[in-house]
Amino acid sequence: MRILLFFDCHGSICWVTIFVYWDEFAYPAPPDSFLHGGECFEDDGFRLRVIHTPGHSADSLSFFEENSKLLFAGDAVQGNGFDGNAPYYCDAEGYITSLEKLLPLKPKSVFCGHGMVQGEAEADAFLRLSVEKFEAIDATVHAAAEAAVPDAQLVSTLAADLAKRFGYPETMHIYTTVKAHVARLRAEV
Repeated sequence: MRILLFFDCHGSICWVTIFVYWDEFAYPAPPDSFLHGGECFEDDGFRLRVIHTPGHSADSLSFFEENSKLLFAGDAVQGNGFDGNAPYYCDAEGYITSLEKLLPLKPKSVFCGHGMVQGEAEADAFLRLSVEKFEAIDATVHAAAEAAVPDAQLVSTLAADLAKRFGYPETMHIYTTVKAHVARLRAEV
């Protein structure tokens, strides 16, 4: 997969254009560089910081425009989930660590992979909701992990219970997220 990112500002209006190419032959030019997080791009009127935000996937990146305080988080911030599904991430520890990196930024708007949140108070509430939902799932996994059952059975049972409790459909989203929390719990031991 190749991603081309174009960021531009004119006065107080800023935008990002992202092109994603799944076919490696669709855009044959080699990349100029690879982003890993920690990079910063500055130009007339804007400063774009690249932040490594694993969790949803290992190589997720978020982009924060420091002057306008706009956060382009992609799927690194899940809130209560999207499209009626549970929050979806493959690495629970990476996800909560990423949220802890993003919270202090105090963005004015958060642009996610499935929508956006405008307003500083609303953006802060959305980030905090992401943390609260994480903590609720994590606490449920920790409480249930005392039972002497295989992890696959634990994931299956908890995913079904949490789907019912939070009103999510039983899709891969809740199963993958619960599996990530169980893996996090096992890594703590």
